[in-house]
Amino acid sequence: MKLSDLKLLADLHEIPTNLTKEDIIKNLKLVDNEKYIKPTTCDKFDKNTYLIGVDIKNQQKLVSCGKFVENGEMRRANMYSSDRIYFYAGFKFN
Repeated sequence: MKLSDLKLLADLHEIPTNLTKEDIIKNLKLVDNEKYIKPTTCDKFDKNTYLIGVDIKNQQKLVSCGKFVENGEMRRANMYSSDRIYFYAGFKFN
């Protein structure tokens, strides 16, 4: 399969396309087995606020976001989309 075709498939499944051909194939196999964890997104939402999207399969990051919510450093955005739960925070979270 050509690299351009692999990059199109990777875009469909929200896999980064700046990886090597072997890494893209490995991630596409994980998608087929439903074991691929999407990367955490961190987008600028407001002047001092970031919108953070965490994949629901990434339990470790969800727990850490929950601790930030308990401390008042983050708050739930009450949004769920594309297998992600979203939070608002005043800092970048990766």
